[in-house]
Amino acid sequence: CAKDGDISTCDTAVYSLATQVMSQVKAVGVTIIWSAIASAIVFFVIKLIIGLKAAPESEEEGLDISEHGERAYHS
Repeated sequence: CAKDGDISTCDTAVYSLATQVMSQVKAVGVTIIWSAIASAIVFFVIKLIIGLKAAPESEEEGLDISEHGERAYHS
């Protein structure tokens, strides 16, 4: 590009819409991959530390009672 700020002399391939869209598509892909990896790490750490499933006794009693001390549905 010209040093005087005139972008009319710049290479149009640098400023093309397709180039900008592809840049955004790549960034979205990187974000999805990053989020998947970070979520998997958090998932496995939680699984190792406290587990992912409630105790069978708590499930039998009802998680509303065991977790919150009250019923969700009155029947």
